[in-house]
Amino acid sequence: MSAQAPDLISLLRQGLSRLGDARAGFAVSGGGDSMALLHLGAQAGIAAEVATVDHGLRPEAADEAALVQARAAALGLRHETLVWAGRAAQGNLPDAARLARRRLLADWARRRGLGAVVLAHTLDDVAETFLMRLARGAGVDGLAAMAPAFTADGVLFLRPLLAVPRQTLRDWLAGQGLGWVEDPTNRDPAYDRTRARAALTALAPLGLGTGRLAEVAGHMAQARVALEAATEALLRACAHPVGDGLALTVALEPLRAAPQELQRRALVAMLDWLCPRPYAPRGEQVARLAARVLAGQPAQLAGARFFLARGQTWACREAKGDVSGWQVMPGQGELQLRALGAEGLAQCPDWRATGLPRAVLLTAPGLWRGPALIAAPHAGRPAGFRVMRPGAQTVLARRFLSH
Repeated sequence: MSAQAPDLISLLRQGLSRLGDARAGFAVSGGGDSMALLHLGAQAGIAAEVATVDHGLRPEAADEAALVQARAAALGLRHETLVWAGRAAQGNLPDAARLARRRLLADWARRRGLGAVVLAHTLDDVAETFLMRLARGAGVDGLAAMAPAFTADGVLFLRPLLAVPRQTLRDWLAGQGLGWVEDPTNRDPAYDRTRARAALTALAPLGLGTGRLAEVAGHMAQARVALEAATEALLRACAHPVGDGLALTVALEPLRAAPQELQRRALVAMLDWLCPRPYAPRGEQVARLAARVLAGQPAQLAGARFFLARGQTWACREAKGDVSGWQVMPGQGELQLRALGAEGLAQCPDWRATGLPRAVLLTAPGLWRGPALIAAPHAGRPAGFRVMRPGAQTVLARRFLSH
C-alpha cells in the first residue's frame, strides 16, 4: 500500500467521523507513527488535544515529551504529559506499561471532556501482534486483528491508521521535512515486539510478510464476531442474572449441548461478569472448571464459585467482601457499602424468604454505619434502599481484551 497525503488525511477523517463535533485526544509518544498522526490531524483540521505518556522507564522520555509539547504548541494544540507513578518493580513490564498508558489516557480524556483517544497503531502493529500471539499459542481471539474502535475504562479509543504501513507514515513525515524520535527499545532483542519485527523480515520471502499476516488477522477477527454472536445466544439460554446482578442461575442442558469452544466462552463470560479482571483465566483452568460444572459438581475459579442449591446450579462471587461496581438508590450518604458476610446475614432473620441461597447472600452488599448493619436489600431488609449493578440484567457479554 502506498498512500499519499490526501489519502492519509481522508483515511484519518473517515476513522474519526464518529466523533462529530467532539474533540479528539491524540496520544503522541514522539515516534514516527504518532508524530504522523499529530501532523495529519492538524492538516485535516481535526479539533484535538495531545497527550504524551512518560512511563519513567528511560531518561530520554521527558525530553521526548517536551519535543511533542513543542510540536503541539506550534500547531496550536494543547498538550499534557501524563506520568506513570508507582509502577511495579517486577512482572511483565511491557504489559504493565501498556495497561497504565491506557488508564492514564482514559483518565485524561474524561477529565478534558474528549470524545475519544486516538492511537497511531499501523498495519505493522497488526502483523507483529499476530506473530507474537501465535508464538504464545493464542486462539481465535488472540489472533484477531486489532479493533479499529474499542472502549476501555469507559472511554472510546480509535485506531484510524490500521490499514497504513509504518513506512508509509515515515515517508510522509520525511516528505514534509518533519522528524521523529526513534525509541531505542525498538531495537532491543530482549523485547518480543523487536523479535517479531525481525521475524517478519525473515518470513517475507515466504509470502508471510506484514500485509499477509494482517490479512489473516482480519479473517480471525471475522471468525471472532461469529463466535461472539453464537456465545451471546448460548448465554441467553443458559445464564440468568438474579438479585439485580448478585448472582447467576445456570441452565446446564443448553450448556452441555453446545460445542466445546462455546462452552468455554460462555463460562469465561460468566466469570468476567461476576468478577471482572483484565485477563481471562488460562485455558487449562477453564477446561477444569467446565468439566466440573457440566458434571453438576461445585467449582471455583477467578474469584467466582459454581454450586448446587435449591435444585439448580448457581454462580456467584466468593465471599471476600468485594462490592465494587454496585450502586445505591437513593444515595448512600455517610453509610459504607460492604459485603454482608456471616455477621451481616445474622442480622437478617427473613433472608430465607428471598429464595436466594445463603452462599449468594454472604456476598451481597449491605449498607453499614460502622459495625451496625442499616440495610440489606437482597436479604429481606431493604429499609428503603435498593442496591444494584447497572446493566446487570442485560445479556452477559465477554470483555474481549485482545485489542
